[in-house]
Amino acid sequence: ATFTNAHVQLLATNAATNVWLALTPKGTGGIQAHVADGTAAGGNVRGNNAVDWQTARLNATEVANGNYATIGGGYRNTASATYAHVGGGGDNTASGGYSSIAGGFGNTASVYGSTIGGGFNNTASGKYATIGGGNTNTASGYYATVAGGITNTASGYYSTIGGGFSNIASGSYYPTVSGGSYNTASGYYSTIGGGFSNTANAYGAVIIGGSSNTASGNYSVILGGINNTASGYYSIASGKQ
Repeated sequence: ATFTNAHVQLLATNAATNVWLALTPKGTGGIQAHVADGTAAGGNVRGNNAVDWQTARLNATEVANGNYATIGGGYRNTASATYAHVGGGGDNTASGGYSSIAGGFGNTASVYGSTIGGGFNNTASGKYATIGGGNTNTASGYYATVAGGITNTASGYYSTIGGGFSNIASGSYYPTVSGGSYNTASGYYSTIGGGFSNTANAYGAVIIGGSSNTASGNYSVILGGINNTASGYYSIASGKQ
């Protein structure tokens, strides 16, 4: 094969069999792929002790300008807070302190300790919130988690959504939706296993599955079926109404 690209090589020439290569800045200086020049080519000045290996950006602000921030590579990524991290991908922004985005495209981790594994257009805007992946998911509650899926929203404290489509875990502590679509768990400790368009809006309410069911009584349970309502304390419903 013929290689036509021009190269400049850093070659370790120590006589030892295995030789490590160290790039050692001075003081609070960082390590970066481009010289900061305030333009899209070189980017703005990086943060103290920051590491920025990104070689492609559209704006000068797309750099690791937070102190101790890191960008591993990719395109148009920004790590703008202290200890913020973007591993790679494109158009990702880690703007919360200690926030982290492993990769993907168009993701935003904007609050302290928020984390996104990957995916597309996800937003972790709750403190210590986590999104594993998927598309257009939002984790805005304190310690909220969305594992994946599409357009899911976990806005309650310690809320959890396993996956699915357009599910909501909101309004209280520890609501959980495992999957399905258009389900809403809004009661304290409420749980929906799956199904379609189910609502658990009371304390400890549970819906296993089915469609268009509502568990509105505290500790009520709906096993499945269609159009069922469990509105009394400790009530149980299943089948079809």
